[in-house]
Amino acid sequence: MAQAYIYMECPVSGQTLTLGKLTIQSGVGTFQYSPDAVQENIWVPDPFRYPLSARSYSVTKNGGVPGFIDDAMPDGWGERLLHRVEKGPLDSIQLLLKSPNGDRAGTIMAGAVRVPQDGLGQTPPKVLQARGLDHFIDACEAIYDNQLSAEQLEVLKVRDQRSSAGGARPKRTYLFDKKLILAKPRDKFDHYDLPSVEHACMTFAGLKGLQAANTSLYRSERINTLLVERFDRIFEERTGRFRRLPMLSGLTLLDAEWKARSHPDWQYAALADELYRRGAPDQDRRELYRRMAYNGDSTCTWTPIPRILGQ
Repeated sequence: MAQAYIYMECPVSGQTLTLGKLTIQSGVGTFQYSPDAVQENIWVPDPFRYPLSARSYSVTKNGGVPGFIDDAMPDGWGERLLHRVEKGPLDSIQLLLKSPNGDRAGTIMAGAVRVPQDGLGQTPPKVLQARGLDHFIDACEAIYDNQLSAEQLEVLKVRDQRSSAGGARPKRTYLFDKKLILAKPRDKFDHYDLPSVEHACMTFAGLKGLQAANTSLYRSERINTLLVERFDRIFEERTGRFRRLPMLSGLTLLDAEWKARSHPDWQYAALADELYRRGAPDQDRRELYRRMAYNGDSTCTWTPIPRILGQ
């Protein structure tokens, strides 16, 4: 039976603590909060589907991983890097344990021991320096071509960037002016300059009043790279480090399957109902409607439901 301890940077106290333990057997997961978490009545990520309790929760969707933990799992690009480094199949617990805590989305982290070590999830600033952006672009192409050695991965720090930021496209986090910036270079299989199009769409959305992330475009001699400011981190002057902000994806709010063949439950109306049920401000539902209308008006073919919401 595979297991992992789940940690959390508490948004109330700022401390990193043990939230609970996840075990998975034959695709069915069991999550249980730690006794200390229950006794201290701490803040929890998903109090509607996983209210704080001493009971065990059985999880049958998404390979046995609760949604609020799945949001912190490696995304498609992160899985690609892990498989490239480990050279073999990995189950959900292995993916969770072998991905770095510093780059996970939101406040959730994981480890093999009950008590998190000091400084867990804090990435050294040197690793995040933007000077390696051109090298990262080269590394992405080498990874696709299976030409990058483990030693090269270590030199370029790619093995520390198994992102959970969403999507299958190459990405890496960099530090610039006390902000964490997600770099997304053009994919070698793109039929057009997608970073430029995405930058234009997000800029236009911001001009029209939507709460879009700040973006810019890095132009190199060969390809363009989209730079997006991460919304789940904020620099704290008092401590000199980045605080994690909690988030839940749209699919977690919908309690939906990520990898099902069809997605009948991926509905904007259901997401609006879930926001209302959870007591979200009316402005959040208005924002959701504006995004839905914008996507339809700009004839986007992708759905924003998987990852759109912070808490």
